[in-house]
Amino acid sequence: MRSKREQRWLSVAAVAAAGAVALTGCGSPSAAVGGAAAGTGSQGSTGEVDTNATMRVGATVATSLDPVAAPEAVRTLMSTWPVYDRLLQVTEDGQYAPMLATEWTFSDNGSTLDLKLREGVTFTDGTPFNGDAVKANIDRYRAATGSASATATAAISSVDVVAPNEVKLRLSRPTTTILNTIAIPIGGAMISPKALGNADLATKPVGTGAYVLESFEPGQKITYKRRSDGNIWDTNAGKPAEVQIGAYAPDASNNAIRTGQLDVAQAGGGTTQLQSEIDSGKVIVRRQPTASTVSGMFLNSTIPALANIKVRQAINTALDRESLVAAFGEGQAARVQPFPSTLPGFYEAGEKSYAYDVDAAKKLLAEAGYPNGLDLGEFLVANNGRMPAQAQAIQAGLAEIGIQIGLRSVDILQLTTEYSKSNAPGMFTYMTSASLDPSAWFTWLYTSPLTLPGGTPEAMKPLLVGVDDSSLSDTERKAKAEAVNKFSVENALYAPLMQGVTGMLITPKVGGTGTGNLPFTPFGVSDLRNVYITK
Repeated sequence: MRSKREQRWLSVAAVAAAGAVALTGCGSPSAAVGGAAAGTGSQGSTGEVDTNATMRVGATVATSLDPVAAPEAVRTLMSTWPVYDRLLQVTEDGQYAPMLATEWTFSDNGSTLDLKLREGVTFTDGTPFNGDAVKANIDRYRAATGSASATATAAISSVDVVAPNEVKLRLSRPTTTILNTIAIPIGGAMISPKALGNADLATKPVGTGAYVLESFEPGQKITYKRRSDGNIWDTNAGKPAEVQIGAYAPDASNNAIRTGQLDVAQAGGGTTQLQSEIDSGKVIVRRQPTASTVSGMFLNSTIPALANIKVRQAINTALDRESLVAAFGEGQAARVQPFPSTLPGFYEAGEKSYAYDVDAAKKLLAEAGYPNGLDLGEFLVANNGRMPAQAQAIQAGLAEIGIQIGLRSVDILQLTTEYSKSNAPGMFTYMTSASLDPSAWFTWLYTSPLTLPGGTPEAMKPLLVGVDDSSLSDTERKAKAEAVNKFSVENALYAPLMQGVTGMLITPKVGGTGTGNLPFTPFGVSDLRNVYITK
């Protein structure tokens, strides 16, 4: 039986979910939201592959297919996995694996990373993939001033082509994050050198992947067709003849799965409304328990009230995280730190902080000089999945302690950029960095003006040093990461809510979704290169 407290929050959540339609609009894209349960659920079909099939995917669609124009890596992958391969892959269980690079070795002092490259690979325009192509791509990423790609590749000083199938990355300092850089689209996607100077690269990608672009409606729909030159190097990829990726609002995505208009989609709206179809086997939930996705509130400390630690602590104390998870986070875990439990350095003790307590939150607010409450202004909200409904529920919860906030929906692909340019007091969105490396998370959360407009707190700066030092032991790096997370929790730099994703919705004809077949899953979405349709 639910407690009265949980029933109250669920009631607020129900009203918020109903009202979220107005906030999100019927054209909002779907993304990875929901909860990760134990196990991976059903594994999909094991039938014969239909090589003439079209695989229809519901996912966020980028407005540009050029990785340099992307604000972050996750949603870029959702739009570009058919065409762009990366130097390394991230496995479903959170390990680095070969892709276009087959071997990688750090020098003893960590100053260089040697990569052996896959031979016999060609771009779809016929250009061979080799060391020169790697150098051209990384040099372009490094030169894209102000981009997420430039940030991701900042530790690379230069690229030496040692041989046609070997390159040496020279690093400005020993860092483990470089492996993640070359495993994500904004640092590791390989584009044909002949296409790098094309003015239309944002709409006409040229990669080494199994597909070529057929059509592209920015933000709405992409159609890829299997390349016909016989040069698909990955024998597990390219099984569907065509891949269509379309943007759907969460409810529309669920309805499309139910009616057979989609084959694959993230469970952005949860699975409750599909329970009948799930029970009958018409819809399958493929769980993604290794997802590190964290969501919550970003707080802008350049706003005078939010520069006060007690106000930030009051906000955290006013969040009934467990009830919010029950309402919105199917299978998710409540989270107090903006860092996932799946990575080294997770601050376990910190999760006991900020227990839900309205009276304590009001007391903190009074101690901060706001005994009668305050109006923080308009927060930005990711127009994505259940985020608008979560924001509305939290808006009502904060009002109980006297904090008033407004809400404004923003396209998730533009959200962080707009936040950094506005004077908004905060935003509701994902705190996730597409990385297996704690240091990359910290760079995103604590040093980027896109996420922390007030800048890195002075007392935190020494704690960030050496978290990614490849010359240190795993134990030493883990201890450094935990110290950073401890500082973040104690100073309430963010107001996180939960961690996890519901999973992927598939129809019974979808195959290739067995355990281990969905790379990139630790980042909350999956590279669907191994997925196909059966006869």
